[in-house]
Amino acid sequence: MTSLCSSRSGRCTVRSSFRLLGLSGITGHPLVANIRLLHFFHSFIILGCTQVRRLADEFRQLFASLAPLEELTIHCCDIRPYLASFFASPEYYEPAEPVLFPPTQELVISHPLYPSREECATAIVGLAKLQHARGVPFERFTVIMEKSPAEMAERLRPWVGEAHCEHKVYVRDDSPL
Repeated sequence: MTSLCSSRSGRCTVRSSFRLLGLSGITGHPLVANIRLLHFFHSFIILGCTQVRRLADEFRQLFASLAPLEELTIHCCDIRPYLASFFASPEYYEPAEPVLFPPTQELVISHPLYPSREECATAIVGLAKLQHARGVPFERFTVIMEKSPAEMAERLRPWVGEAHCEHKVYVRDDSPL
């Protein structure tokens, strides 16, 4: 199930299983430019390469249609569709064209699903570097993981306004939505 909630007020929540996710409904929504708070929450599922490539294309289109965001939260998601071009394996996306995030004041990546902690950390830092190079760095970047590399916040700090890393065990009722 995919849901779009209260885009008139600028809040949009997408709760779904990736298998059913169709972002075109959000991208084509007449009020998509009014969204200021965007939250993605997905069930625990690791995607296949074809799904990663398809969703990376859909996120690229969605993010291109958005105005600047106050907050973007990615919670309990396979992180590869958002950061496909930053992972070492070319099987996730060829060509390695990055998903360009809209200007975002606060990005929260909470309990991402990832191939390895170090690969995930490298991809997250790659995203921060890209946004900085584009002239639209994240003002605040928070990463919440059960076990994140100790130096993650230090690796992010040169590229974002504020960097925070929290170690927190995921409990099914921890959904921020």
